[in-house]
Amino acid sequence: MLEQVVTAIACAMVLLMLPLLYRSVVGPTIIDRMIGLNVIGAKATVLLLLIGICYGRLDMFVDL
Repeated sequence: MLEQVVTAIACAMVLLMLPLLYRSVVGPTIIDRMIGLNVIGAKATVLLLLIGICYGRLDMFVDL
């Protein structure tokens, strides 16, 4: 059950990254592009955490 919830959240986050990718490529100003890339990086970190939770080995994907 938990694996299905984590997978659904991860898929939703990937879909939310698509407009940010567009903003990073086409953004009207350089600041918009930088903010888009910064948010994509933050969401990628959260995706790594979700993958670690899904596999039950959080330490495998996150190095503190």
